[in-house]
Amino acid sequence: GPYPMEKLKQMVDRGQLSRIHQISEDGEIWRKASEVPELFEPRRRVEVYDPEPREPEPREPEPNRKEPPDPTTGKQWYVEKGGQPHGPLPFEALQASFARGEFSPNTKVWSDGMKDWVEAYTIPGLVNGGPGDDDEATSTGEIDDQVLSRLFDSRSWVITVAVLLVVWALLAFVGAFYTMVVGIKASDSPSVIGAMVQFLLVALMVVFAIMTFSYSSAIQAIKVTPDNSSLHFAMKKLNRLWVFSASYLAGLTVLIIIAVIIIITTTIVEL
Repeated sequence: GPYPMEKLKQMVDRGQLSRIHQISEDGEIWRKASEVPELFEPRRRVEVYDPEPREPEPREPEPNRKEPPDPTTGKQWYVEKGGQPHGPLPFEALQASFARGEFSPNTKVWSDGMKDWVEAYTIPGLVNGGPGDDDEATSTGEIDDQVLSRLFDSRSWVITVAVLLVVWALLAFVGAFYTMVVGIKASDSPSVIGAMVQFLLVALMVVFAIMTFSYSSAIQAIKVTPDNSSLHFAMKKLNRLWVFSASYLAGLTVLIIIAVIIIITTTIVEL
């Protein structure tokens, strides 16, 4: 965007914009397209008066069910991701994404010639199984207001933790640099090795801060598209953050234990 209203109406007619998509007039306040009635109101057609009545031409009966488009025609496809269309993608690439579990069988897809977005499991050969078979992704849906409130309230604390991690990383980097310089001048190998270990911990701390900022961004994304897909994405970020945190603390604990053992052993030998 930005798009004029007529352009949005054309996107609705082509099936590129549905009622679940988010739109905004100023780029800050977003709402569902379904809240703008004029986008989906029936289009007016100009009737031409014919003074001579004519018998209606026979029409072939329409089939009772809509036949899904043939995915082998080489069309470009779009998939709904976070409440927004993502693509275009060839059918093979989209099929591989579903096979990797990046999307749910209930995820909406669209291709040129289709009247509206449909669930992926209705397209032959696109996904294996039916709706709800994928545990790694979720369908689009509304999130409870209380859950949203708790998430948004926690974001400020997440940012605080990320900023503190950056500060600690800077302080640790200065300390490690000073230790290495002193160790090199004094030809003290243990000091140099200790400084290298500190640099490694600083690098891991920076990664920790980046992952924390990434989780904060995922929470912010839920404000734009408050659906289960965005919530699932944020929870995956949080899960990775906790796994990394546990691994980091476990490694740090092992290093501290080793250092304590070395200090005690050295003290006993000197005595």
